[in-house]
Amino acid sequence: MQSREFAVLQSNYPRQGEFLTAAIRDRRMSPEMHNHGGHNPLKKTVLAVLLALCMVPAASMAQVVVRIAPPAPIVEHYGPPPHPGWVWIDGYQRWNGHRYVWVHGRWARPPHPGAVWVAHRWEPRNGGYVLIQGHWR
Repeated sequence: MQSREFAVLQSNYPRQGEFLTAAIRDRRMSPEMHNHGGHNPLKKTVLAVLLALCMVPAASMAQVVVRIAPPAPIVEHYGPPPHPGWVWIDGYQRWNGHRYVWVHGRWARPPHPGAVWVAHRWEPRNGGYVLIQGHWR
């Protein structure tokens, strides 16, 4: 009787040279893989995030033309830099879809020696105004 049980238990595993059947393969799959039909949800999430990040540059290049001229910049008073070598980045008027909103200036550390900040600016274009984002040069 013992040898017969042993033979039954042994038959659940492939013998040398045999291929795994679907039933045996399913038993050997991890619980995470088994519950999701063999697909890894983390892998799908990571791929979706990567795809979304690839689309960000295209979305950021879209320009919104505002028909209302931006108001004059607000003069901000600032003290000495918090660290040597930091530069002041002026505030600017940002369009929020309904009106202009002031974005306060800030101190920033240049990304490399000799870097120059090119300020945000509104340019007339297509019968309105387009914001050109500030950047380091």
